[in-house]
Amino acid sequence: MRPVMRLLMPIIITGLLINSQAVTAEATIHASTAPLKELMFFPRFSAPATTVSLNDSRISAETSGRIEQINVKVGDDVEAGTLLATLDCSDNTIRHKQAEAALESAKARHDLARKQILRTRSLRKERNISEELYNRPEHQQGRPAGPDGCP
Repeated sequence: MRPVMRLLMPIIITGLLINSQAVTAEATIHASTAPLKELMFFPRFSAPATTVSLNDSRISAETSGRIEQINVKVGDDVEAGTLLATLDCSDNTIRHKQAEAALESAKARHDLARKQILRTRSLRKERNISEELYNRPEHQQGRPAGPDGCP
């Protein structure tokens, strides 16, 4: 039995070696490696465009003032007459009141000058006033009186 074993052993070992090489050849997967930054792909696109800031406005105002509140956002649909913003117009309000006061003052000066002209004309008819005093109110007002005695 020993001579048979000596004969069979090299045949069995050779068969096993051939079989193991075939199995390893089938199981072997060939792969390559590379750094991740070389494998990453970020697509880039190019197109002409213009950017517009949401807070950039190109409108003109009929009045000046500081914006206190904005009631709409950029891109909102609004109806005609909708309140878009609230302004602090205290400077304009003060100027308006000053203009009204100046107008009232001018009206009062005008009324006083007209009354003085009428009074000096009536005094002149009665010859109770000199020519110099008669001409002074017309000159102070800056224009001659009309035919009815009113400037």
